[in-house]
Amino acid sequence: MKRVLLAVGCLAATTVIAGEKPWTSDDILALKTVSDPQLSPDGRLVAYVVTELTEDGDDTQSDVWLVPAAGGEARALTTSTANDDSPRWSPDGKQLAFLSERPRPGKTDGDEGKRQVWITRPDGGEPRLLTRSAGSVSRFEWSRDGKTIAYLAREPKSEERKKKEKDKDDWWTPAEMYPWSRVWVMDVATREARQITKEKHATGFAISPDGQRLVVASRTSSSCPPPVGP
Repeated sequence: MKRVLLAVGCLAATTVIAGEKPWTSDDILALKTVSDPQLSPDGRLVAYVVTELTEDGDDTQSDVWLVPAAGGEARALTTSTANDDSPRWSPDGKQLAFLSERPRPGKTDGDEGKRQVWITRPDGGEPRLLTRSAGSVSRFEWSRDGKTIAYLAREPKSEERKKKEKDKDDWWTPAEMYPWSRVWVMDVATREARQITKEKHATGFAISPDGQRLVVASRTSSSCPPPVGP
């Protein structure tokens, strides 16, 4: 694993050699960063995220890349103008799921569920939308048999909240301003999803090895930090 991480790190290092020329702010902004390396189940490939400045220089943009674990040429797996990140291999290694902010079919720029789980093959092909959450997805995890994906998604704005914003009645309390996150579980084959948590704000989860249980970390408020101490 150390050799794999070193190989990925070297990809970034080759872009930052400045030689004897003094560094400028433009040089620093032009740097590409590598993060979140994920080794394929068969150990042959590493998926990782490359983040760089957009062409207009106003923001950063990330894509998912692949490189052989033994060394070799790296290639971009995703090339959307939206952010693609958090690559996660299916247990059989035949598919790679990732989070993306690319537009969903039939959705507008004001889509609250802008960030979703997409899926593609490591040998290429057009990514396919996996989740259709009303709110943005912040993280996800495969079950060990590859049949299920659990994910954490924000609750969308209520109809009452949307009406208030439309009427410019936009005073708010912390409980209203910070969205609650819920855990969902999806059958990958049927795309059917069901909500697992309701009463509390979920902050994390883990699937048991047998796929039969789900451990969830949560708290009673979405706006306040968790308590410190026993």
